[in-house]
Amino acid sequence: MSQKKKKEARIEDVSVLDRPSRLHRLLRCNLTRSSAFYFLAFAIPAVMLYLVYVLLRYEEFLPHLSVLKIDMSFQYIYYFRALQDWIQGEGSLIYSFSRALGGEFLGIFTYYLSSPISFIVGLFSREAILDAIMAVYLIKCGLSGLTAAIYLRKSAKVRPLTAILFATLYAMCGFSVVMHINIMWMDGVLLLPLLALGIERLIVQKKYLLFVSTVALNLLCNYYVGYMSCIFAFFYFFYAYFSMSREERNPQNESRHFLRALVRIGVFAVIAVAISAICILPAYYSLSFGKDAFSTPQWIFKSQFPLFDLFVKFMFGSYDTLKYDGAPHLYCGVIIMVLIPLYFIGHAASKRQKICSAAMISLFVLSFSLQFLDLIWHGFQAPNMLEFRYAFMLVFLLLVMGAKVFDRIREFDPRAIIAVTLVLLTLCLAVFYFDYKHVDPYYTLLATVLLLVGETLLLVLCTYPKIKTQLVTAVLTVIVMIESYACACAYMAGQCDEFGYSYDTTFNQYMARWRGEFEYLKERDTDFYRTEKLNYLKYNDSYAFGYRGLAGSTSTFNRETLALLSGLGHTAESHYSYYVGANPVIDSLFGVRYLLNDSAKYIPSLYDHHHTDTEIYTYKNTYALSIAFAADSEVERITLSASTPEDVAEHAAAIAAAPFGMPFASLALFNDGRNVQKIESVSPFDRLNTLVSSILGEEVKLFYPVEFTVTGDDNTEIKTNYVEYHRFGRIEEGKNADVTFTFHGAGTDDIYAYFPTAYTNEAKVYVNGEDYGKYFSKGNRRFLFLGQTEAGKEGSLTLRISNSDNCLWIYKDLQSTASPKPLANCFYALDTELFHEVFTKLAEGNYKITSYTESSFDGTIKTAKSDQTVLTTIPYDEGWQITVDGREIDYHKSLDSLISFRIDEAGDHRVTMVYAPPIYSYGVYITAAGLGTLALCLAFSFVRYRKNKKLSASLPEPNEQPKG
Repeated sequence: MSQKKKKEARIEDVSVLDRPSRLHRLLRCNLTRSSAFYFLAFAIPAVMLYLVYVLLRYEEFLPHLSVLKIDMSFQYIYYFRALQDWIQGEGSLIYSFSRALGGEFLGIFTYYLSSPISFIVGLFSREAILDAIMAVYLIKCGLSGLTAAIYLRKSAKVRPLTAILFATLYAMCGFSVVMHINIMWMDGVLLLPLLALGIERLIVQKKYLLFVSTVALNLLCNYYVGYMSCIFAFFYFFYAYFSMSREERNPQNESRHFLRALVRIGVFAVIAVAISAICILPAYYSLSFGKDAFSTPQWIFKSQFPLFDLFVKFMFGSYDTLKYDGAPHLYCGVIIMVLIPLYFIGHAASKRQKICSAAMISLFVLSFSLQFLDLIWHGFQAPNMLEFRYAFMLVFLLLVMGAKVFDRIREFDPRAIIAVTLVLLTLCLAVFYFDYKHVDPYYTLLATVLLLVGETLLLVLCTYPKIKTQLVTAVLTVIVMIESYACACAYMAGQCDEFGYSYDTTFNQYMARWRGEFEYLKERDTDFYRTEKLNYLKYNDSYAFGYRGLAGSTSTFNRETLALLSGLGHTAESHYSYYVGANPVIDSLFGVRYLLNDSAKYIPSLYDHHHTDTEIYTYKNTYALSIAFAADSEVERITLSASTPEDVAEHAAAIAAAPFGMPFASLALFNDGRNVQKIESVSPFDRLNTLVSSILGEEVKLFYPVEFTVTGDDNTEIKTNYVEYHRFGRIEEGKNADVTFTFHGAGTDDIYAYFPTAYTNEAKVYVNGEDYGKYFSKGNRRFLFLGQTEAGKEGSLTLRISNSDNCLWIYKDLQSTASPKPLANCFYALDTELFHEVFTKLAEGNYKITSYTESSFDGTIKTAKSDQTVLTTIPYDEGWQITVDGREIDYHKSLDSLISFRIDEAGDHRVTMVYAPPIYSYGVYITAAGLGTLALCLAFSFVRYRKNKKLSASLPEPNEQPKG
């Protein structure tokens, strides 16, 4: 074919640009160049997302808007700081003591940080961590547009301008905008188009490298979304296979092609999973500490929401919620509402493609609607808000269908386009009639109607051959781009209205204010120790400043560690723990050597002032024990939790027979077949007395009860006739209802308070008239440090009822013989002299560390007797290897959560502890085997290719006569 005929054929093949005008030639010249096409596909969505932040940061909208929204503010930013430290030579990816007491870190890495793009943060300074996160956002957004554009060009075969437009709609869809704060999930979004393309190539061309790479990358970047992508890959194989004609899917006329293609995809999927084992196995190991039992899924066979809600979520700015009871975020341009019906009534797709597309759409609609299917997508665990985390997969499919229609819009009857739009406008009126709370009639509804009418008019104009459709198409493209940008702004503003956000200035100032003091401590004290602070920005401040602490928040939590800290009076529940106040006994047992605060208040008298800089006060706890210390074997008998009611009774009987008699197992968790119940009947101060007595081998009472009286004001009713509780109720709503506790001073001994209850009815706390925050509510059930009150004088603590139930419940003293039974002990004082004596004695058995990393210790310990128990404050984890005098020993679990072990002989011993879970090694071996298998497959393919090439070269040309 001559060059002229080829040029004319290309022009005729263009469905929207009907004649080679100057604009057409310019677009075709630029966009058909690979470099220009790829650059625009990446740059347009990345710039649009950046401009969303730029616009919203104006004073009229969301001033000082930062990337710190929802979980990014609570968790992810701090993990990126830990990754940044590791890249720059500090910390460890294997283990971290910055989470509550300590725990494996590789699980956190595989869930939050394992994307190769995450390592970009290492190029930024610590002060520029917010800019680093923004860079990761923009890169992932741009790559989502790029991969979608590649798929649309290579598989859907649409023209470059169409590919860029719909790729931008994919990268800037409602799901991506509201979920991009879950930065680790965005790798699944950007890899999905390549996964689909890889499956198609494997079916048609038997090329497997793209498929193996994308499946492995999905699982390596984030196993959670990677799991969802594997489900998608399974269904997409059948969708892609049966959407093609026999000639398209089997051009080489291979016999039993379906079976062989199915086997191929299964084999290469196994290879891909094997390659990702280096991340999957550590993730599985991490989940075994508690996340795998995070929730009890309810397998309900009913719709989660009216199906009409799905139509609403395609409308402009239809953000409802990221909490529970919301519908999936499906917005991807109002134009898609017109194009999808046209896909099924027009000729842009074959009959088999329409049937398969309808089946895939139905699959996702059913998955959204039916809870049991939704749970399967989410790994058999109900999501904690942010529901329908796989919705982007349906968005991708719809945009591919819409792009095919848009590219051939000239083939459609304008009456069909108008008819579809009229139906959509009628449905919009129905939305107005049903009065959806998140659909503003003068914003969402009106904007959707205007966009439907305007974009339909332009689509209709494109169907007329006498109109210069290249100009109309360009105008339509610009309008859709502007709409997408405006809706992204609306979605992000709605998200911030619902959850709020942290100011970038607040974060940076906070980091700068505290960083200097932590650097001061690191320079002057290089030992291994824990540090805590009383002023928090978020639970994970320890990662931000690189210190080892008791607080932390992560989705890969250790359930047993949280139970221990909760039982001792700290706030620890769900997936986080919080250092709520200084308690010298807890701090000394767990090796908290330094305590920081932004004032000199709330510091126990046993702490020594150490340093003050930039208004940060640092105190030193000279009684802090080492990470391990010699203890009496009685500590091994203590239990904290039970799994059944029978276990509760058994443990209670065992503890009652113990030498020290205090029921440490008063916090019991058990499942009665319907729900998990929590029983709390003894204060943490009694538990600490029992714990220290067991460690010491003799009974001591570091905390002793302080006498108190309780009164209510005129608006408070006190009832004592309940079996286990006293009830304090507000009589008249709208008025304060105060419950005042008056306690006696203890001289130089610090006083603490704790109110045992299983209820979460919030109250405000005032101590001697000073606001002490909240109590009883989630995150606030804890001990309170009240400081010192002179002997002979009285102090007061007031609980102001502030909950909607208008009441408080506090446990009775069930051991009392009085009638009615009084409240349980709520006020305790710490015996300062006895504390000094006890912890001076315990320090004699300290583990003296000579060298350490975050995942290993080497040092010596002196045991006073044979068969000596050594208690560590390292959370129990079978990944540790412990050797004593060069001989590896077994260890076990004490306090239901901590590692302890025994040393046979008295005297000095060298003890080495190394964290190296065997499952990590298995992951490396399996990944190596997977890569080796892939390499063999590639080598075999290359040899076969060379062989076929030589064979083809030896064959005669079609018109050439064979010699001889």
